[in-house]
Amino acid sequence: MPLRLAEAQQLYDGLNDPLLRAALQAFIEKQRQDLRDGLLHAVRQHVRDTMKEARLAGKEESYDEFLLELSRFAEEQLRNASQ
Repeated sequence: MPLRLAEAQQLYDGLNDPLLRAALQAFIEKQRQDLRDGLLHAVRQHVRDTMKEARLAGKEESYDEFLLELSRFAEEQLRNASQ
């Protein structure tokens, strides 16, 4: 569902706000660190669960791209809504 112009503008402005962006980056880094800790714990277990390890690694990788993809989405939605 496409965003309305006001919604797209608010999302775009929020992602470009230095305070909100810093907060989002801190949140993402905290999530990634928690996932890394969980992955290290899983790898060190006597009985390894490779599916759990892969799931944790995949989640950690997804946080790498989250902010970039969200910014791209905001730009796309703003462009589409303003046409």
